[in-house]
Amino acid sequence: MNSGESYLKNRMFTLKKIINKFQFYFQSFLNFFRLGKIFLISDKNNWVIKTIVKEINKNTSIKTSISSSPLFLKNKIIHFGSIHDFIFHKEKVHPSNKIIASWYHINGRNIEKGLAKEIREKNIPIHTSCSITKKGLINLGIKEKQIKVIPLGIDLKIFKPLKNPLEKTEIKKRLGLPLDKIIIGSFQKDGNGWKEGNEPKLIKGPDIFCDTIEILAKKYPLHILLTGPARGYVKNRLSEAGIPFTHKYLKKYNNIVNFYHALDLYIISSRVEGGPMALLESWATSIPLISTPVGMVKDLARPEENILLSSSFSPEEFASLASYLINNSELSSKISKNALKDIQNYSWQKMAESYFQKLYLPFQ
Repeated sequence: MNSGESYLKNRMFTLKKIINKFQFYFQSFLNFFRLGKIFLISDKNNWVIKTIVKEINKNTSIKTSISSSPLFLKNKIIHFGSIHDFIFHKEKVHPSNKIIASWYHINGRNIEKGLAKEIREKNIPIHTSCSITKKGLINLGIKEKQIKVIPLGIDLKIFKPLKNPLEKTEIKKRLGLPLDKIIIGSFQKDGNGWKEGNEPKLIKGPDIFCDTIEILAKKYPLHILLTGPARGYVKNRLSEAGIPFTHKYLKKYNNIVNFYHALDLYIISSRVEGGPMALLESWATSIPLISTPVGMVKDLARPEENILLSSSFSPEEFASLASYLINNSELSSKISKNALKDIQNYSWQKMAESYFQKLYLPFQ
């Protein structure tokens, strides 16, 4: 990089910082005009938070708002949508406010011990989505009574099964997928950073996924359907192994429903999760699923009833489970039907009511 390019890059970086600071203070200023007793603090593009607020406002008597900043808010319930939001904004909260923070999974970083100590000493209520994370938070020193487990939810008006199974063929054609191959899905971000993602984000298990697919590809005609950003590692592995795949990055998240409808099987191969949403989305669209024992899966799974659950993170075990499901259409159908029944308990409407009852009502 020459001196001119370096100068331009530095100027662009400075300009971006100025724009971000302006946006932050502008959003903070808007807090003077926002109504509500409860404020969820999160990135403006966090669709989970948007859904929770929408359902709470629709189904309860307490007005709830979203903001990307807690500045200028007083005498409110401030709920940070993630532990990252809490870390970034905690010093900006007025002491008259009550604080809640969501903490979805533990990464084993040194900062977490100090953070847990602060949360324990200040007696800040913590929301998480699964018992695995709850156990980890307790091990970090947070008191059990501070922690409320409320699973993630799903919009069952958007995520639903096909009315006519014959529609699957038409959807595959529209997506340019082969009709003579088994379509296996993986819809997530599993590369580090937001560019190509050639370096794997190992907590998401892209190596386990690729190892599993390579084993299966020796026995079955496969086509892998990918969505999400930073999938470079998986795409490179599949290309090197000669396994065909399709990758599409969706601008509108709800468009992912048809991608589920095109699948014969979904694989969750993560090592650490707070959810994942793919569990609920697969169930709601009636797609058979195999998963590692992570996150909400451990809490909601009924092995061989609504899911096939591995006991380890072994690709060989995973491939064996996938083969078992591929070769057993009766089991696959049973799992899909049972999962569709179970998912009815996890609508966003029901989860928003749990948020209200378990997190917010105690402060009223």
